[in-house]
Amino acid sequence: MRILLVSSAFYPYPSGISEHVYYLARGLLNLGHEVKILTTNYPKRWGEVIEDLPVVRLGNVLLLPLNQSFATLPVGKYLPFQIKRFLSSDEFDIIHLHGCYPPEIGFWVLHFSRTINVCTFHTVGFRRLAIFKPLSIIFRPYANKLHGKIAVSKVAEEWISPLIPGEYRIIPNGIDIKRFSPHNPPIIKGEGPLILFVGRLDKRKGARLAIESFPLVKSSFPTAKLLIIGKGPEERMLRVMAEKEKEIIFLGYVKREELPLYYASCDVYISPALGGETFGIVLLEALATGKPVVCSRIPGYLTVIKDGENGLFFTPANPADLAEKIIRVLSDEGLRQRLTKNGLATAKNYSWERVVRMVEEYYLELKRKFAKR
Repeated sequence: MRILLVSSAFYPYPSGISEHVYYLARGLLNLGHEVKILTTNYPKRWGEVIEDLPVVRLGNVLLLPLNQSFATLPVGKYLPFQIKRFLSSDEFDIIHLHGCYPPEIGFWVLHFSRTINVCTFHTVGFRRLAIFKPLSIIFRPYANKLHGKIAVSKVAEEWISPLIPGEYRIIPNGIDIKRFSPHNPPIIKGEGPLILFVGRLDKRKGARLAIESFPLVKSSFPTAKLLIIGKGPEERMLRVMAEKEKEIIFLGYVKREELPLYYASCDVYISPALGGETFGIVLLEALATGKPVVCSRIPGYLTVIKDGENGLFFTPANPADLAEKIIRVLSDEGLRQRLTKNGLATAKNYSWERVVRMVEEYYLELKRKFAKR
């Protein structure tokens, strides 16, 4: 099949959707399909531009505050016309959108599309925006052009289905269990336990909670270190918060090939997100590396983590409870072994090989049902 994946979020923009689209494209190519990715242009400061896939970039990104984070919105005076020209120059059997509300790039693709259209819904939180209701009214006729709807979790489906009703296929995010592996060597070696945070430095991801909890962890583990990987709008404020703690280390973005080695270096991985998550790819990255996870008890994380089995939950926005759970993991060897063993088993269930096969099967179902005779 000839497949077009459409996503505003793609490398170098650091996000779970970028990861999802990248691995989905790689997996589909490995299965023998022809794949292109349609996205937008990002400033070089965002990090590495990965171009080992067929990528077309139209327009330039505009970052909009949304859901305590930022939404990626491609803009350009001639963007709709460029998209129309692009679609008319190539024929696809499946167009797979990752975002489709106006004025998202996926909306314009859906507007001009004359083939089978699928959309994966990754996120929650945007329904609270005042502008969303009129946008939903505008979008209503276009919902009928969606032949297939995918949600990465039941949480994502529950958020989007009141706005776009119909049947959804639950197909989760995946993890590269070869890239993130318990056999990876650590890139950092030293005395004292290492706590790792990976994510954008915005309010929603909760890095502030990690910093607030750290002095409490140090009271039990004086040689502990907190490693923060990522950049974002709160970075300056977070650095000021942590300026008296030499054991809190900001690394910014790290090279793609080095990220798994940082997971391999840590003793516990934390994800103190405040909400707005539908799944938690970073959780899978840690589990696949054989690391115990401590994360917020929020709906999206309930998809992956079972409390006390493959991770520990703490009360959202509560740094004292986060510190208590970190200390518990670091103090209990039996608990760490249980969480590690069960975490590795969990990660295998989400391997990208399995996830891509699920997506391919769904494409074939839609093609049999809707292809022109």
